[in-house]
Amino acid sequence: MSGVTKPNLIIVGAQKSGTTWLHKQLSLHPDFFMSEPKELNFFNNADQVSNEEKQAEYFAHFDAVTDQTFIGESTPHYFWKKVEGSPFSNPRPGHDTATCLHAALGPDLRMIASLRDPVSRAVSAYYHNFAVGRNPEKRGIFWCDPSMGIVDLGFYKRHWEHFVEVFSPANMCMVLYDDISKNPVGYIRQVLRFLKAQEPDGYMDSLDLGEKINYRARLMKRRTAEERADPPVIRPQEVAALLELYREDIRFVSEMTKRPLPHWSDLDGLIAKHCPADVKD
Repeated sequence: MSGVTKPNLIIVGAQKSGTTWLHKQLSLHPDFFMSEPKELNFFNNADQVSNEEKQAEYFAHFDAVTDQTFIGESTPHYFWKKVEGSPFSNPRPGHDTATCLHAALGPDLRMIASLRDPVSRAVSAYYHNFAVGRNPEKRGIFWCDPSMGIVDLGFYKRHWEHFVEVFSPANMCMVLYDDISKNPVGYIRQVLRFLKAQEPDGYMDSLDLGEKINYRARLMKRRTAEERADPPVIRPQEVAALLELYREDIRFVSEMTKRPLPHWSDLDGLIAKHCPADVKD
């Protein structure tokens, strides 16, 4: 579409990995225009992508851009290469999000993937989907509708390799959710270095370092008192099964970032973190 302002920066994912925090902090930078609302969920929707009216609605989110260098949005479900034959995927024939992004926004699009240990990411997504009413039956984490992406969105190696194949490695930046709490300034500086963006005087002082990353308690308030009193629980064997599924992805992220990530593979620690003490296998 000619004559429209298009984003040149997308925070593509991952779901439940700090993308809301990153979006907010970049919106405080004078050289960035970040969409409002944050998640536009456009390129992951085949019906919208092919609809001219929906296209116009999407690009209208950037009509207020003035002289900002970086124009962005953040949709965690973009970082998802779905595959046939997986119990956790539900691919739409003929639709691929990375390819749609490339076709609509061009080969120079820059993308950021903020990644969290995939077991915790899946557990957080599980509770999120329950809290917003998508799993009222409290089905187990492996039995939820694959359209939620609870398990599949954690296969980082598959998703990353597909994106760099469609674009190139130079278009992609991988940052770690861990650093939002441990080193938020370093996390933001890594993003700025990738984009070759300046760090204005006082900008780091404006970061909201106190913003809570875990929204579970707030989300759970949406459920009824009865549901809050008896929420679904994650069992140790589910944590163990998730960890086995994600071992290759954990190795991949460790190699890509050149960082040891022992806590991502610490089964006992993950069970202690996510499973009630009185829940047995």
